[in-house]
Amino acid sequence: MREPESKLDPTASKDGILSGQITEKEFSVLNVSYSKHYKKNGTPDDPPTLRIDYEVGINEFVSKWVCPEHKGWAWSNKFVPWWKQRSILTPPTTVDDALYCSQYLAVPRRLTVIETAGQHFAEVIEHDFTEKPEVSPDYVPPKARLGQTCGDCGLYFKGDCPHATGLFGCEPACEHFLETSETVNDDVPF
Repeated sequence: MREPESKLDPTASKDGILSGQITEKEFSVLNVSYSKHYKKNGTPDDPPTLRIDYEVGINEFVSKWVCPEHKGWAWSNKFVPWWKQRSILTPPTTVDDALYCSQYLAVPRRLTVIETAGQHFAEVIEHDFTEKPEVSPDYVPPKARLGQTCGDCGLYFKGDCPHATGLFGCEPACEHFLETSETVNDDVPF
């Protein structure tokens, strides 16, 4: 007769033994990427967050989430200071605008990850930032983009449309532009 498979994990946990026990890890940051993140099992009313993935080794990542679309304390006391530490640009109010501006964010060279036994998420503290990038002369503020994408070329309204005739791309937005909606591919080139 066959023995039932165990549901126990055969490897020892790296979590602290006592609830509240703290473990700190230091990492060098190799690369940083940004993406739009929707809460797992969230409702349609839950705003998306900006997910930051820090590459700290070969196929090893540490993630952090910030909330440009949340209201109140989460925006003013968490997101705004996070943004101002990294950029000279005005803090955006949407994830799409934050992604558009992400090329102008300073990058941390090191991370401290603090894991607390009994808590689901680790705290990520960034250190030793690169210089805040200068904004290029052809930068178009997110509000000027009008949240539109070209139906022909798929490029965002920032002056890179092949149908462009004016300083800020299609002026006014030509018939090639479509209003951005949930059906537009989220993997647009920022």
